[in-house]
Amino acid sequence: MAAELDTMALYGYETLSGSPPATKKPIRLFSMEYCPFAERTRMALVKTGVEHDIVNVHLKNKPLFLHEHTPNGQVPTLLHEGHSIYESEVIVEYLENRFRDTASLYPADPAQRALARLLITQHGTKVKQLKSLMSTIASLWT
Repeated sequence: MAAELDTMALYGYETLSGSPPATKKPIRLFSMEYCPFAERTRMALVKTGVEHDIVNVHLKNKPLFLHEHTPNGQVPTLLHEGHSIYESEVIVEYLENRFRDTASLYPADPAQRALARLLITQHGTKVKQLKSLMSTIASLWT
C-alpha cells in the first residue's frame, strides 16, 4: 500500500517565520517540487510505503528552519526518529537499510542491484552537468 502524499507547499515562506506545523507522521521530507534529487527521494518514500509528509520550500528564499536540519539548507532533507539526513543518495540508502524488510528499493540479485545503483549514479552526474550548463547560459543573459 503506497503512502499518500501530504504536501505542505511553503513557497514564499518568510525566512524569519517559525517552523511548519508539527506532524504525527514518522517521516518529514523537506523538498522542492522541481528538484530532480528531491524527486528521487520522494519516489523512494512512496516505494517504502512509510507514512510521511512533504514540506516544499522556496530555495531562493530558504526558511530558517531548513538550516536547523542541514548545514547548507539543501533539499532533500529527511527527518526521521530525531535524525536529519540529507543528500538524496544517502537518504535513499538510509530508507533501503531502514525499511528493507517491508519494501526493498533495489533488486535482490547482486548484478541487478549494481546496475540500479549505476543508473542512479549516472542520473546524478547528468543532472549536475545540465545544471552547470543552465547556469552558464543564464550568466550569458545577465
